[in-house]
Parts: sequence; C-alpha cells; structure tokens
Amino acid sequence: DYQEASNLEQFVTRFLLKETLNQLQSLQTSLECAMETTEEQTRQERQGPTKPEVLSVQWPGKRSARRLQRNNSISPTNPQFNTGWIEEESQWMTQISRLQKLIDRLEKKHIMIVQRQMSVIEEEIEEFRLALKQYVESASAQSGCLHVSIQKLPNDSRFIIYEFWENSNVWN
Repeated sequence: DYQEASNLEQFVTRFLLKETLNQLQSLQTSLECAMETTEEQTRQERQGPTKPEVLSVQWPGKRSARRLQRNNSISPTNPQFNTGWIEEESQWMTQISRLQKLIDRLEKKHIMIVQRQMSVIEEEIEEFRLALKQYVESASAQSGCLHVSIQKLPNDSRFIIYEFWENSNVWN
C-alpha cells in the first residue's frame, strides 16, 4: 500500500510516523522519570530520610543530570530539604500539565495538510529563499501550526511546501 502511494502520501505517512515516534518517546521518558520518582519517594517513606542513592539507570538528555545533582544536594540536615520537595512537586505538576496537553493533541483525529508547489525564476532564487524563510518562521509561530517542511526539487527551480495544521480554521 505504501509502495503504491503517491509521493505526497508517502511523505505524509513518514512524517506522521516520525512525529508519533517522537511524541511516544517523549512520553515514555516522562513516565519513566515519574516512575523513578514515585519509587524513590515510596522507598524514602518506608525507610525514613536516608542518603540519596546514585542510580545506575541512564536517562537520555540533561534531565537526569539535573535530577542527580538535585538529589545529591538535598539531605535531611540541609535547610532547603523541604523546599526541594515543594520545587519537585511543582515541576511534576508542570510535567503532568504538559503530558495532558500532549495527550489532548494525540487524541485529535484529523489534521490539515496544505501542499504548495512553486516554480521560481533562477535569478530570483536567493530572494525567494529569504522570503520563504520568513514565511516558515511566521507560519511556525502561529498557534495551530504543527510543522512546516520545504522540499526543493533537485535540478529544478521548484519548491514544494508542506504545512501541517490542527484544522482548517487555524490555517485561514
């Protein structure tokens, strides 16, 4: 089915698969961090305040380094002990809110894809690229714009612009 699809349909399929994969990986990382935190809190509640452990699990990104640094700096004798937990709770509330927004976006069943094909006079290509860059920045900044992708056809002065929007109302 994929092999027989048009170039546009293949591009859309690849884009949606990559976007879904990225969002699922982000969600998985967040859930693993949440699990780690709740397990650590449960362990501390059972044992009472103890010296923080250095976990052997390697998390992708900078979050784990910040988390380890924060855990190593908090101790029961530290005057900021309680503040650290309030700070962490606030960060978790922010993370939960972010995950809720992500889930809401994933639950939307339809998106609008706009394809534009433009032929450009060879002498005007640099000026067109600058204008196109401004357009992409402007469109990407609009709420409801999920992604903008540009493809320049090789050996040709034609550009194809793909825009992914939440719905037709935000595109207009």
